[in-house]
Parts: sequence; C-alpha cells; structure tokens
Amino acid sequence: MLKLSVIFGFVLIGTIYATDEECSSADGHKVLEDWTHLWEDSDASFKVEFAKSVLLKLIEKHPEAKALFHEVGVEDPSSGEFEAHVLRIFNSLDLLITLLPNREGLKAASEHLGQQHAVRHGVVGTHFKTFLSVLLDSLDHLLDDFHLFAWKSCLKTLTKGIVDAVPQ
Repeated sequence: MLKLSVIFGFVLIGTIYATDEECSSADGHKVLEDWTHLWEDSDASFKVEFAKSVLLKLIEKHPEAKALFHEVGVEDPSSGEFEAHVLRIFNSLDLLITLLPNREGLKAASEHLGQQHAVRHGVVGTHFKTFLSVLLDSLDHLLDDFHLFAWKSCLKTLTKGIVDAVPQ
C-alpha cells in the first residue's frame, strides 16, 4: 500500500509540472480565496514585509536581477522607495488574481504588464518563473489551507501575457 501511495504521489507531481491546462473556474475560486485571506485581510506592514521577502529571495537566487531594481532603491530594502516598488509589484499581482473570473480582462492586464516589462533590458522569463516559485513556497508556509495545485495551474494563466512577452 505504501508503494502504491508513493507511486501515485510521483505521478501526481509529474502531472502538475507537465500540464499546460488553463486554470479552471474552481481553481480560480480557490486561488482568489487564498489570496483574499492573505492579502486583503492583512495590514500594510505585513504586505510590505511579505512582498520584500519574496522579491529579495528572487534577487538572492538571481543576483543579476538586482540591477533591474537599482532605480527603486534595492540597495536599501527598508527605504520607502523600495517598499513602494514591491507594493506596486504585488498590487499588480493582486489585480491579476482579482481578474481571474474575468478572463478577457485578465488576458488584457497580463499582456499589458508583459509589454511594460518587454522594453526593460535584462528582464527575462526565468525571473518571473523564479518569482512564482518563491511566491508559492512563501504562500505554502503562510496559509494553513493552501491550495497548491490550484495555484500552480492558475499562475500559468495569470502570468502568460508577461512571460510570453519577455525573452526566456
């Protein structure tokens, strides 16, 4: 029985990583519920610290990405300038998540963000994928009833317009 459980676990994980399926309505609802619990129900100081931790972890994993945030005070992560920027990033993520029920609006917003990032030299798809990986790990540690599988499928949908617009 244990062997069967282990095999099933590996098959399930492999299926998630290999899938290109779009975020279902049920998955979108779970993501929106998780996000509302974390983001909408939190105060500004938590949001700043959470957003900074995710972005700084991205920079730790991709040191070359630090130069992309030079203009917004990355050298001093406690500066108001840097804190404002990480909130802009997460408010954009909030917008995308909130638009999950409106797929046309989501597509337009994601493509718009993609166009904004495509003109920034040095921004690559790998940075977004790492950002999403760090985000998932952080959410998994913060939320008691985290819907990992829903998030994995929906993050592809949320960020498709961005990732498709930048070099890989």
